[in-house]
Amino acid sequence: MSLTISEEEDENERLAAVFRALAEPVRLRILERLAHDDPPGKTGVCELADSLGLPQPNVSHHLGILKGTGLVRCIKDSCKCYYIVNAAALEAAIAALRRRATPALPGKES
Repeated sequence: MSLTISEEEDENERLAAVFRALAEPVRLRILERLAHDDPPGKTGVCELADSLGLPQPNVSHHLGILKGTGLVRCIKDSCKCYYIVNAAALEAAIAALRRRATPALPGKES
């Protein structure tokens, strides 16, 4: 399926936002910590701050950016929010990058 120029520009902007979010080492640490939760979705901002040795406001800021790109989701339980990696969004970003970075095979339409 071919995208219109406008759709392609929108997708490029979304993809760039995801990779800008991933360019921050603290956000990568947060994603790694959340990805290894057992069970998933049981870590709040205070637990993340403690385990990463960072101030809670900093962790909240970085979580907000990750949520804004869709890489992290918040699961609300009463008045507390638990965080989980959105694997589908991560896979979509990888697939979009792969489409752009993989050379087309001769005779194949990209």
